[in-house]
Amino acid sequence: GEGVPDAVTAALEGQYLAIIEGDLGRALTYASRSFRAGSEPERFAGILRSGYSFLLETLDREGRDCARSDDLVALVVSFRRPTGSTIGLAYRLISEEGSWRIEAAGIIEESRIDV
Repeated sequence: GEGVPDAVTAALEGQYLAIIEGDLGRALTYASRSFRAGSEPERFAGILRSGYSFLLETLDREGRDCARSDDLVALVVSFRRPTGSTIGLAYRLISEEGSWRIEAAGIIEESRIDV
């Protein structure tokens, strides 16, 4: 498939680094208007802790399976834990005001490797 556009990578990395640094207000600046409308930082923190705690760790990650139209990008980012298992997170980004913004993300697969 196509590579991941640089501006999309920048949005994903920007949000990820903000989450790791605990700056959820900044993390939400990478989200779409519709996502931000339903998610203040405290609620976002709860979502991360309950379902996406792996995003709070610094993990190796790789974008793949990217598909795009003029104003929509869908891709999967694989996060690799130190144990060797991986988690696939499917992201959807939309173009708003000339920037790519994260509209949705959901876990689609998890491979477990016993060590």
